[in-house]
Amino acid sequence: MPEGSNQYLGQARQNLLTRDISGYILPIFIVSSMTLSYQRNLSKITILIGFLVSVGYLLYFLSGRNRLQPEVIIYSVWVFWCATGAFIATNQEVFWSRYFTILQISVMIFVVAGITSARGSINTALVGMLLGITIILFQAISSGDLSLAVITQATKRIAGMIRNANIFAYHMLFGVFAILFFWRERQKWLNSTLIYLALALMSAAIVASGSRKNFLAEVFFFNLWIINCYGKQIFRSRFGLIGLLFIVFSIYYFIDFTLSSSITGERIFAIENEYQHGYGLSKRQKMYEEGFRLIKEHPVFGVGMNQYILLAEDVYGYSHSDFIEVMAGSGIFGAIIYYSIFVVLWRRLNWIGTRIKKQIITYQIGLMKSSIILIFLLGFGVPYYYFKITWIYIAAVVGYSWYLEQKIKKVIHIRRLKQIAETRARVRSKGSHAVLE
Repeated sequence: MPEGSNQYLGQARQNLLTRDISGYILPIFIVSSMTLSYQRNLSKITILIGFLVSVGYLLYFLSGRNRLQPEVIIYSVWVFWCATGAFIATNQEVFWSRYFTILQISVMIFVVAGITSARGSINTALVGMLLGITIILFQAISSGDLSLAVITQATKRIAGMIRNANIFAYHMLFGVFAILFFWRERQKWLNSTLIYLALALMSAAIVASGSRKNFLAEVFFFNLWIINCYGKQIFRSRFGLIGLLFIVFSIYYFIDFTLSSSITGERIFAIENEYQHGYGLSKRQKMYEEGFRLIKEHPVFGVGMNQYILLAEDVYGYSHSDFIEVMAGSGIFGAIIYYSIFVVLWRRLNWIGTRIKKQIITYQIGLMKSSIILIFLLGFGVPYYYFKITWIYIAAVVGYSWYLEQKIKKVIHIRRLKQIAETRARVRSKGSHAVLE
């Protein structure tokens, strides 16, 4: 065998080995980031695993002709920009605690997006997410926090190992995103049973958490999912209409049960009472007013990450808005950098959607667009810029969409070269005929 063939064969084996190894490493990396970080005694293990995986992937990245995804670069630039907050922050300990978190997230995005792109599949990252969410979910069940009695008694909000009911529900919402990527694989009864059971458990956990935002977000997401993933296809077949009716009735009974028999329903109805007395409106309004005051006073560099909780007057805790937290913490310019990630990702998803007609890919693109829309809208009520689950998912979407984009561009390039070669061949053929004549 020629020497060049040995070289290419060796590279192919190396790439295959890398893909096989990453298939085990990435889920472990994601699970540890999602679960061990909530255990004080085990959080150092998360840092160790993250360090080893990051160094390993960095060596792999530097050894080949790999390119960084634009979103990874943008997030890194934002993290670098946020470092200016060290000169402004009133409490250095609070600032560096949050800054270290987003620095960890930047490394995590680099690894998850890179490995997902290299593997050419989003499933490995999704499996890691689902394993982490399953551990969180079953810990809540085994501890007695989550049960049918708890869901229906409407007296207790569950939070599991996360110890925050809203963040617990937020994780379950991302579990719904991940499960629906496997929705089209429910032909076998076992797959179908697992998918329906997982959706039911995660939806029940959201209801039991008492999180109004995440419950309403899930209901809205299912509507986005139907529109973006199926659209007019539903009305073209009898089975599509039957499936739509099943989903609509399931959502209806889910809403009816939640409103009538759960703590989430009780808290939703409490909103009306709060706003009638002006409490809910004045509290939220005060949070946003304080946020805009800080942005106005520090428009360029902001007040430093996580300083809102210290500088906002008469407001306890965070601002309940990702937009305000990011803009107040890193300034208007920092917010422009941060949210340009969504713009770049959205444009790529649209670009891919107009060029691929394969049903499984168009379904995945519709699902990714639906989830990105929802994540962006949740920013009005949830400060998620430091939630690892947010960026694990977004990094997986970035890596997979980047892989699809590069693959499409490669096919387009090959087609263009083929067209050029065919055109030149025709010109030469005409020239030879002219000489003969």
